[in-house]
Amino acid sequence: NSVKKSNRNKKNKKNKNSSSADAEASNKKELEDDHSNLVETERLLYQLNSTTNITCTIRLSGYHAPPAHRRFLGDLAYFEAALPGGSNIHITAFSLGFYINRSTSSRFDPTPAKDPCYSHALLDCLLQKSKQLRFAWLDALSASKERAELLRTKSLTEDSFASLFRPAISGFSNNSSGSGSGGGIMIPAPSMFTPRVDSILVRPPWIVNMPFANDVDASKSNMDGKKLSTWDHEKMHEWNAARAEEELTQTFGMDVRGGGLRDWNEELQSAREMPVETLPERIERARLIHKVMSDFGDAALAGVKSIFDGYITPMNPNEPTRAHVFLHNNIFFSRAVDAGLETFKICQGDSAARKSASRDAHNMGVLHRLDIPGLHTLATVLVDYMGTRFVCQSIVPGILYGEKAHTLTYGAVEALSELQYDEDMHKLLESSIGEGCMVATRKIPAYPLTDEKMLYIKNHRSTPLASAEEKAECKGEDAKKNTITSCGPVEMKGIVGSDKRKYVLDCTRLTPRDANWVPKLHGGTGYWEDKSDDTNEVVPPSLNDDEWIMCVLRPELVTQYAEMKINNFLQERALKMKQASEDSKEVRNSEVSQDAAVGGITDTTDESKVEDKNKNVGESKDNLANAEEEYIRSLQYNVNVFLPSLRSIETIDKDAYDQLHKDEEEARELARHLWDTVMPALTKDIRLSSGNGLQIPADGKSLTEFIHQRGINCRYFGRLAELAQKEEQDDVAAEKAMENKDARLKLQRYKMPLSWLELLECEMVARAAKHVLDSYMREQGGVASAQPAQTIASFLSALVSIGEESAAETEIRMSNLRDALDEDDMNALTMCGAGGNGDAVRATVRGRADVWADIEREVGRRYRYTLCLYNGSNTKVKDALKNRALFTPLLRRICQRTGIRLVGKKYDVGGKCVCGGANSTSGRLTYSYPIAPVDILDILPLIKHAAAVSGETFVPCPF
Repeated sequence: NSVKKSNRNKKNKKNKNSSSADAEASNKKELEDDHSNLVETERLLYQLNSTTNITCTIRLSGYHAPPAHRRFLGDLAYFEAALPGGSNIHITAFSLGFYINRSTSSRFDPTPAKDPCYSHALLDCLLQKSKQLRFAWLDALSASKERAELLRTKSLTEDSFASLFRPAISGFSNNSSGSGSGGGIMIPAPSMFTPRVDSILVRPPWIVNMPFANDVDASKSNMDGKKLSTWDHEKMHEWNAARAEEELTQTFGMDVRGGGLRDWNEELQSAREMPVETLPERIERARLIHKVMSDFGDAALAGVKSIFDGYITPMNPNEPTRAHVFLHNNIFFSRAVDAGLETFKICQGDSAARKSASRDAHNMGVLHRLDIPGLHTLATVLVDYMGTRFVCQSIVPGILYGEKAHTLTYGAVEALSELQYDEDMHKLLESSIGEGCMVATRKIPAYPLTDEKMLYIKNHRSTPLASAEEKAECKGEDAKKNTITSCGPVEMKGIVGSDKRKYVLDCTRLTPRDANWVPKLHGGTGYWEDKSDDTNEVVPPSLNDDEWIMCVLRPELVTQYAEMKINNFLQERALKMKQASEDSKEVRNSEVSQDAAVGGITDTTDESKVEDKNKNVGESKDNLANAEEEYIRSLQYNVNVFLPSLRSIETIDKDAYDQLHKDEEEARELARHLWDTVMPALTKDIRLSSGNGLQIPADGKSLTEFIHQRGINCRYFGRLAELAQKEEQDDVAAEKAMENKDARLKLQRYKMPLSWLELLECEMVARAAKHVLDSYMREQGGVASAQPAQTIASFLSALVSIGEESAAETEIRMSNLRDALDEDDMNALTMCGAGGNGDAVRATVRGRADVWADIEREVGRRYRYTLCLYNGSNTKVKDALKNRALFTPLLRRICQRTGIRLVGKKYDVGGKCVCGGANSTSGRLTYSYPIAPVDILDILPLIKHAAAVSGETFVPCPF
């Protein structure tokens, strides 16, 4: 029996193995069939698209436009067409159609030819002239119908995502759906690297697929043919005569054919003032506002490109380049840099100016979405390109025509001027910012800057005193004791334009400044300074940085904290009401017992007592309602706390000074709540994520949205990483204790996910790398932005590597690769190595050690954290956490944050690199590995639109 049972088990096991092998073979065969079907479909699409692509170029002739004597005879335009077969013809367009004239490239004769091939349509005229074009056109029509039927059939069987991305990842360079560029006699696409999926995706991809070098070979291969290299110039950029004409006739966003320039501000304000009584009216209003904002964003982007290319003259050409401002297409362009001492502002420095511009754009979007009647905002777009941030805004009516055309009613423009105040503007701000954004109304000095700051500005300013400042000096010291009531940031301005509308500008804060990033000496919480280590060379010991002045708390945190306090208040009030009702019940019971003991009460006495009780109940309800309203009003926050160089109000108004101290303490409590409660709670939720169903973010974008929903700023990545690192160390200690049978430590049910720390460090490195790369682009007057490919390639190669190759290692690697580029191939691409004894400043290409030193310092300054997974300075932690660096996600995230687009191929990340830092002074094109300068296909600008609702602020967008 045991032998039979053993044989039966062996037989069952054999049958099970054979069935699993059959299933595996069946699955493999299905995959091979799917692959072969895909290859066959792609090959057929390639053949059909090749048939529909007819070579026929049409452009304006060199004889266009018609002379006066021919215009009076009816000629409208002259065209030149290159037909299949190589023949060129010249065509005249007149009011009734088209005909072939007698002109040649060397002789002008617009009269009809012997066979003019007259037709109402240009296509029919061409078809009559060329027999080859007629046959090609018939074949193209037939192929187009067949292609449409093929795509329709495939769409019924393919998954929707497969149908979307199949043309994007196809190995055949022209396999599109036929709706884009390419087919017919249309002008071909300007570049074969224009990704076909860009037109249907919100954001352009950071990596671009490469077509085949030879389409004929590709059609015969099994989708594994030779790919294009970025130095195959003939395939990258085809001849297109219309491209040059397009460049010459470029208007950079201006609609020159529509009459006058568009008044963006008037269009926006008129759209916002449309009626909203019915649903169709609201839909039409929203549609028009969206159209105006979208067109403004496109026009601003085109304007920035024209400024960057040098096509627009600045309004102040005699000033330094960084101070240039531009007026183009009714849009005001300026760089987000420190404008000098003349302008009234709280923070100094270019970094603070960049941050201030971002905060202003964000708050303009908040006010735009609040949609307060009577309060108007400007259309605002920020564009980051090549390390420079441009601020693009619509124009306040009358602001360019002197003080008589507009009126400053709130705030100040000049640094030494008195703050203006208008009662109507103040009430409007209280009803909008005060109630909608919980901003408190407080008294501030009419001259907000301290005497020391004002004296410094007088001594160092480059322009003489303005008339308003001269008047202020005549008022004397008594004027500095005046106060005004303000609702909003002290640097905010209210302007009544020439159209009599009220506009708000420079709204840089709608929440208090973060007390965790304020020096302890100036009233901060001191959390960062208490935990600082003097031996750490990466993290600065103090928080004295102009950029941190613009660090404010998230509105989500303020809302959550206010809701928590309101819930506590309502619970306390419910307990008090319950206690009061019980006390009143006891009193009534005692009164009833007393009345029963007395033996009766008259009706008049009963009625008076009932009235008194009802009156008391009504008064108590009114008191509770008033108390609730007063408590909600007390939750409004002062946004002008912890600001440097502000005049003290202690000697001016003692009550306002006491209130300021209360506001500062409230801001500190809010910052402590974020540090002590919110971030540890988030870390705990991440640990319990596998049990409570919380989905951990998968990339940097989702991580940013995730922590913003919790009210945590991105500058706290370092604090979150420290908490995650501590949780991981606790898990390791508990596991060791279990191995040693130590009962003092117990394993928790859920472990800390290792991906959380990896994701946090990856995002910190990517964000810090963006700022470091921007600084490289700006240094030495922006010389690196003239030829940025080698700077960017060396920078990216340093980021995705663990060390630098020696000369011997590079020689061995190059000998094993047949088609690899060497330094001589790189230098043959351009004239970087032309030599000469010129004094031009060349861009510095840094080595890996320099790049990572700058990134570590930026991480330490921006996040107050020392890296432990990426090139960490902490050696002990680094050894324990090695091999956890995510280089491919890091490369993807850096490209997304900087707008860089790379060639789609396999990069040897995580190994050793060649950055070419040693050749940076030779003037030659620098070789780098694993990312070469020829792998950089494009650099896109990053856009932040004030009216956009997005998880991330700056997103890449093509010109």
